Amino acid sequence: MRAFTGIPIPNFPLYAEISKDMERLTGKNGKIVGAENLHVTLQFHGEISMGEAEELWKNMKFPEFRFKVQGKGISHFPEGTEKARILFINIFSQELNEIAFMNRWEQSFHCTLCRLKKPEKINELEMKYKETVFFNFTVERIVMFSSELTGSGPIYREILSHQLI
Repeated sequence: MRAFTGIPIPNFPLYAEISKDMERLTGKNGKIVGAENLHVTLQFHGEISMGEAEELWKNMKFPEFRFKVQGKGISHFPEGTEKARILFINIFSQELNEIAFMNRWEQSFHCTLCRLKKPEKINELEMKYKETVFFNFTVERIVMFSSELTGSGPIYREILSHQLI
């Protein structure tokens, strides 16, 4: 199974507005992530078995207490190019930086909004939402998800969860 560790996003008040803008800009070239699937990606693990997932989970270091996360501005992957394949919201949190350091993860925290079939310039969208704060929330749990890619979009399932106090 494809798996990643992330944080469910409990509330995204500007989702309807930004999804309309993405649809207008990308048309049929993009697959917009549905509101029910929005999450902060902490670490992508790739193709692993359930046993490997459980072993990874057992060895992860988690914070004890809840902490704040902010989603602000839009960027794209691949970085350093004019044309985007993936549109995402930038994630800010000192605690996430510490979790990444403890677990030796790359620090590319993001909330994927849209995947593009063909690379496309999205400067207009990035400029419009450059300073926009999309969400601020308190992280209550960290989750490992399985990710099944389908023609109508990904299906995410929670397979492991760690509750913060």
